[in-house]
Amino acid sequence: MCSLPQMAMADYLRSGEYEHQLPRLRAAYRSQVEKMRFMLSRHLPEATRITNPQGGFVLWVELPRGTDALELLNRALQENISLTPGMMFSATRKFRNFVRINCGHPWDARTERAVERLGELLEHEDPQVVLAAAHELLERGPAVLRAPEPKPSPVTAD
Repeated sequence: MCSLPQMAMADYLRSGEYEHQLPRLRAAYRSQVEKMRFMLSRHLPEATRITNPQGGFVLWVELPRGTDALELLNRALQENISLTPGMMFSATRKFRNFVRINCGHPWDARTERAVERLGELLEHEDPQVVLAAAHELLERGPAVLRAPEPKPSPVTAD
């Protein structure tokens, strides 16, 4: 036997309205991800690498070597900024300098300020972290991944 919410959901799915909304939702998420990539690339340290996902609404961000994402989380939470340390996605506690950023919320001034503040928090890293980041830049050379300017993309089914 189905509950009332289950029956309502079944009716909604049968109506075709869900399928009708998907292109708009996909376009909105794509735009939010592109905007977040661009803003992160402007405000985070040069040695930062940012994924370019082909779907979904989360970014995987590699911070400069030596950055402790858990420590960054603690400082960010004091500023009401939420992110997920990469080590939470590893049974062996790898990805210590990675974070996952959710782009599922519409972009607004509060989000923009949070990205700017995150960059400021990373600017005030321990000198050892800055030294490690400089060393990493020298190892990588000029091919550091940076997000391009956001541009409209065609809506496609995922």
